[in-house]
Amino acid sequence: MNWKEFIVLLLSLEGEDVLQAVQLLFEVFSDEGDCSLTVGEFLELFKPFAARDRLMKSVDRFVEKLTAHLEETAAAKNGRISFDDFIYHLPR
Repeated sequence: MNWKEFIVLLLSLEGEDVLQAVQLLFEVFSDEGDCSLTVGEFLELFKPFAARDRLMKSVDRFVEKLTAHLEETAAAKNGRISFDDFIYHLPR
């Protein structure tokens, strides 16, 4: 297990739910100080959550749809995304 996977595991235990744990990903791993990540950074960290969460697994092609949305959003925002960008795409 690499150190990022270990931190992601700790954040998943710290957060009250998946959304709070994902928000912590942005707070902990942002190197810009603005709680933003590149799409690639986010997806690398997010994979364990997507693989384990029932809601995300139940939506057909969720990760592919999320990736497309985040890449489009990042293109308009200097290549970075925020937790709010992630939340905007979640199924309602």
